[in-house]
Amino acid sequence: MSRSACALETFLNHYHDEFPGGTSESLANIPVLCEGLGYRSSYDFLVSNVLEPKKSINILDIACGDGFLLKTLEESLGLNHIYAGVDFSAGELKRAAQRLGSDAKLVRARAQDLPYSSDQFDYVLSHLALMLMPDVERVVEEIARVLKPNGKLLAVVGGRAPVSPVQQVFLDVISDAPRDRKFQNVSFAGNPLRDAQGIQKLLSHSFEVECVKRLDLTISRNPIGMWDWFSQMYDVALVDVTAKNDLKKTFFEEVESLESIENLAHGIVFYYFSAKALESST
Repeated sequence: MSRSACALETFLNHYHDEFPGGTSESLANIPVLCEGLGYRSSYDFLVSNVLEPKKSINILDIACGDGFLLKTLEESLGLNHIYAGVDFSAGELKRAAQRLGSDAKLVRARAQDLPYSSDQFDYVLSHLALMLMPDVERVVEEIARVLKPNGKLLAVVGGRAPVSPVQQVFLDVISDAPRDRKFQNVSFAGNPLRDAQGIQKLLSHSFEVECVKRLDLTISRNPIGMWDWFSQMYDVALVDVTAKNDLKKTFFEEVESLESIENLAHGIVFYYFSAKALESST
């Protein structure tokens, strides 16, 4: 593993051990729009694309976090299926075990080296994780390996939205903050799963991409609520602890220059894709 990949993986593991459940707590109640239709959350949208099976199937959640997606699957499809989750964070898996109970099939492992036999799963799902993973090409190969021929990969990944005025304030504030020395080499650049073209290109060797759809979310909050939202971002976790209090103060000072500060709006773009494993991939 390269130095930069190791640094990123170490940081992500540290963050999710320290703040397990942060992703679902942030997004479980944020509605999304896709092609004019509304959904309660990106989790519900993802689950809505799993076809109601007529027989028991095997479903794997990669980077399952605190188990929120697996629990949503159980509630939607019922308990007569086999649900498995893999994550590298022990803290997230502990929270997932508490949510899912003793029947949960949870494993601590890297997505680049999945501890499952080939042709094992009917579906592999992932929510806001693949676009963060180092060596994502290897991750895609592993997903193709563990999927049955014609099995489905369904995923939601973070995209790129136009920068909102309030986000620009946050980015300006964070850009001047010193980084924690432990995380000097962390970089999120280079992963292609941020737009439709990158998704198609990365998956083309092992999958038939069936669709790529854009999901739109809007966060509307007052300055305190908006800071609470931004403060959960990885960007803040990378900042030296001695500078974090000043970040909040500076953000509130700078955001006063914006219009309608009691109802600040920030747009977010995700991409959903569905891809079918090619028989030749195994």
